[in-house]
Amino acid sequence: MKLGRMLMIVGAILGVFVVGVVALFLVQNFREESRRTQSSNKLKLLSLAMHNHHDTHKTYPGQGTGANWKGKSLLSWRVHLLPFIDQQSLYERFHLDEPWDSEHNFKLIDSMPSAFRSPGSLHSNKTSYLAPILPGSPFASQGAFNQASIVDLQSRTIMFVEAVDEKAVIWTKPEDLEIDPEN
Repeated sequence: MKLGRMLMIVGAILGVFVVGVVALFLVQNFREESRRTQSSNKLKLLSLAMHNHHDTHKTYPGQGTGANWKGKSLLSWRVHLLPFIDQQSLYERFHLDEPWDSEHNFKLIDSMPSAFRSPGSLHSNKTSYLAPILPGSPFASQGAFNQASIVDLQSRTIMFVEAVDEKAVIWTKPEDLEIDPEN
C-alpha cells in the first residue's frame, strides 16, 4: 500500500514538473516570437524612414553623412532619419556640422530613440540595427547616395540588418557592420 501511494506522489510530482517544463518552453517561444516581431517592425520603420528621406532629399543618408570635420566623419545615417521617425526635436538639437563625438553631440548619445533599440538589448545608447558594409554596396561610401547607386533590384537589396548585441555601435557614430564577402 505504501509503495502505491509513493508511486502516485512521485507521478504527481513528475506530472507537475513536465507541465512546468512545457509551460516554460511555450513562454520562451512566445517571448522569442514577440522579440522577432518587434524587431521586424522596427526594421520596417527604419526602411520606411529611409525611403521618406529619399523622397524628401532625393538621396539616402550615407554611413557618415556630411563633409569631414578635421578628418572625421560627422554623424550616422541614423541621426538623419530622426525627422522621419517622429524625432524632429531631437534632430534639431544636433550640431550637424560637427562629428558624432564633438563636445555638444556627445551629450546626445544617451537620447537614443527606442526605434534604434533592439528588443532585449542590454545597451541603452548602442544599436544593433546596422547597414551592411561591403565593397560595392551603397553604404560603402561615406556620403549620401541615391536610388541609381543601387545596381541590384531594390527589392533584393539588404538595407539594414539586426546584428548580435556584441556588434552594437553607438547610434550616432558613423559605424556599421563590415562584411567580408569572402567569409
